[in-house]
Parts: sequence; C-alpha cells; structure tokens
Amino acid sequence: MDKLPGKYLSDLKSGYYKTVDKRECLKPEFIVEYPKQIAMGLKDRNKNNLSQIWKFYDHARRIQDNLNQKGEPFAALEAELNILKPAVEYALNRNTVTVVFKNFIDENVSQVKSREDLDAFIKHFQALIAYLPRENQK
Repeated sequence: MDKLPGKYLSDLKSGYYKTVDKRECLKPEFIVEYPKQIAMGLKDRNKNNLSQIWKFYDHARRIQDNLNQKGEPFAALEAELNILKPAVEYALNRNTVTVVFKNFIDENVSQVKSREDLDAFIKHFQALIAYLPRENQK
C-alpha cells in the first residue's frame, strides 16, 4: 500500500468525532480500522522505523502536554503542531519515512483545529503505533 486507505481522507475531513446521544465521541474507525490499514502501509522497516515514528508522536504529545499542564491556548501552539509538516517532508527526502507516513502526518495536522482535535489525533496516532510490527519481526 503506497497511499492512505480509501475512505480515510473523506472520514478525516468530516472530523474525528460523531455525535451519539448529543455527545461527541471519537469515531471507532480511527482507533481500530484505519490504524490497522495504515500500519500495513508502513511495513518497510528500512524506512518507517519505530524510533523515527516515535519522534513525530512525541512532538505531538509535547504540544498536548503544554495545552493540558500549562494551560497554553491552542492558538499559541498551533505553529508547533504545523512544524510536523516540514519535518516529515525532510524525513521523506532523507528516506527515513515513506509517502504513506508523510501523508498520514500532513492530513492529520491539517485537520487539527482545536484542543479536542489534537486529543483525537493523539489517540489515533497511539493506535497506529500499537498496530506497527516490532523492529525485530519480519
């Protein structure tokens, strides 16, 4: 797989959440279905190694921590989140990630418009990491 799953982009553009009983809930496909499919596209361990992917995840988590612990407003940290886009482009140019991972980062960063979106993206990213095969497995 060299691209994101078929319905992924349209589901992402409609947001991470669905309304259930007048309450916003994370769409389950962002926790199970899509991360599993995207992980299959990240099997190339010469690229997409876990340490490289964790760098991006850790960056997003630091932003989330600043929002939650320091009470920073989302707008103040939006630029920090957007740094992920040129960083993943740089990683792609260095052949340390694949186009699938670059597209995953680009599309998700583009959809994060609030603290709640960032929380959803982090959960989605956690699920993706959980589905990735470990380095010593083939």
